[in-house]
Amino acid sequence: MWDPHPDEPSRSLDARRTRSGSPNLIVGLLIVFAGVLIVRHRKRTNESIARGQKRMLGQGWSDVARRLQSSFWGGVVGVFAVAMGVTMISYAVWHFFT
Repeated sequence: MWDPHPDEPSRSLDARRTRSGSPNLIVGLLIVFAGVLIVRHRKRTNESIARGQKRMLGQGWSDVARRLQSSFWGGVVGVFAVAMGVTMISYAVWHFFT
């Protein structure tokens, strides 16, 4: 294997590994915030999606789509987003202290 710095002592893989969990911390916080907003405003979001579908698909197909959708599933997506954000934050904190 070619060594770009032959005069320096060999560094182990652990020494070269960065200890930055910052991206997970930042993105995790944003995802938690977005998940809370999704849960809080799920009915309004569902209504705006239904209006958009009505414009794109017409009255008949939008009624069919509206029967299959509910604001409950928007809440499920929001809770899943919060769980993913908490997981990312936990990993970042664990990464800082190990």
